[in-house]
Amino acid sequence: MVDYLKVIFKIQWMSPKILVLNNGSAYCSNLIQYLMKRDCEVFMENPYGSLSQITKGYDGVIISGGIIPEGAIDEKKRGRSIAWYKGFLEQSIVPVLGICFGHLMIGMIYGGRRGKMIESGERLVKLNFPLLKGETTVYQDHKKGILRVSRRSPLIAYRDENSGLIQALSHNKRPIYSVQFHPEVRGAEVLDNFLELVS
Repeated sequence: MVDYLKVIFKIQWMSPKILVLNNGSAYCSNLIQYLMKRDCEVFMENPYGSLSQITKGYDGVIISGGIIPEGAIDEKKRGRSIAWYKGFLEQSIVPVLGICFGHLMIGMIYGGRRGKMIESGERLVKLNFPLLKGETTVYQDHKKGILRVSRRSPLIAYRDENSGLIQALSHNKRPIYSVQFHPEVRGAEVLDNFLELVS
């Protein structure tokens, strides 16, 4: 005879399978360690592989930080990055969280304008964002950011009430979210709320 209470309990506590797309962030190890502490089953892949393989079998995806190729020499490389991530987002059916580089990719793909935004170290931000409501300290490490989002974009931009800068984005119809800062260093509420969403 099946003990249905035990089966239900096991289902409720199954570890979520999280895919981390590693873009070379210096903080990727922080992210992996945090997810493992939260009892996630973590898989790390380099992007730009087969989309049919990389979009299946996971409960959620996190696009790590990294460096977007700059300058005329890297223009084609940057274009390939945007094209690959556009294809990835079109095929993904699970919740996605972009961090720093991931935030910029999501912003550019869906009509955001990128520009100079130099922030470094710990900052106090105040957001009304689905994954972070209220004021908290986060860690910043970037020179570029999303400055504005077009009216036709499906993205909702969330500006920090302290600085007025866009610090987060969400898609208005799909479970796609992003943050400019690094919650794997400081501001882990974002990761916690993302995992709640995935669960």
